[in-house]
Amino acid sequence: MKTSSTKPSGKHSDHQALMEFALEAAEVGYWELDPVTGQFLFNSDRALAMLGLPPGTPLTHEKALACLHPDDRPHVDAAIAAARERGEPFHVDVRVPQPDGSIRWLTSSAGLLLAPTGKRIVGLVRDITARKRAEAALRESETRLRLAMDASAASTWLWDAQTNQSYWDDRYHAMFGFKPDEPRSYEAWIKRLHADDQPRVLARIDEILNTPDDNDWNVEFRAVLPDGEIHLMHGLGRADRDANGKVLRLAGINLDITGQKRSEAALRKSEELNRSTLQALPAHIA
Repeated sequence: MKTSSTKPSGKHSDHQALMEFALEAAEVGYWELDPVTGQFLFNSDRALAMLGLPPGTPLTHEKALACLHPDDRPHVDAAIAAARERGEPFHVDVRVPQPDGSIRWLTSSAGLLLAPTGKRIVGLVRDITARKRAEAALRESETRLRLAMDASAASTWLWDAQTNQSYWDDRYHAMFGFKPDEPRSYEAWIKRLHADDQPRVLARIDEILNTPDDNDWNVEFRAVLPDGEIHLMHGLGRADRDANGKVLRLAGINLDITGQKRSEAALRKSEELNRSTLQALPAHIA
């Protein structure tokens, strides 16, 4: 890794060699910029490679900016100016367009150094393309999940078995008829269960808590809303355990299947009516 045209000696040489080794091992590039002339005093080969330039390329501030995505150049220019004029350190993420049309992401942190030879802005640069792609993939996955949740009208919930704390989203809160300011607690949820279903639901929770390999929550139950209306719910989830098999939490989704069950019941009633009608017809007509 080349960082200087001047060959240091003695302890300084050893120190610089150690620094270069550490930066190379960390896959980090190093650069120094003269804030007055706009000339780069040092550029490690790795820093140049991240910009798509060959080793030893002479570089100016303007040439470096030309390597970046046009939309990123203004805020890099502003960060350099703030460092030069007010001594403000900066941290920027920038894009470097590639010949194949893809984007390489770089992150650089720098600050103003007052050296015996004058002011200089020194910085480190690192390739964060993999991280940015992972973040983009996560956002896309979260978007798909949110769309799927919205389409299915599902709500999310979590019960911490260690603290007895319950967490659920706003859709779940409304699904069970809770007011916005009402607490989200396990006890409040239990009170919403139909009296005839409470023993079965609580017994199922107890089974999961006390059976090491029993982790799946798949339960249908009735919820009685404050206005007395009864809704049929379908809870799906899974237990998370520690190394000793103790349940740490139960988490999952909840579906209000009242409308679905009513539609199924109406369909069955219609089919039964059709059968009865056909059976009542005279044989020569049927």
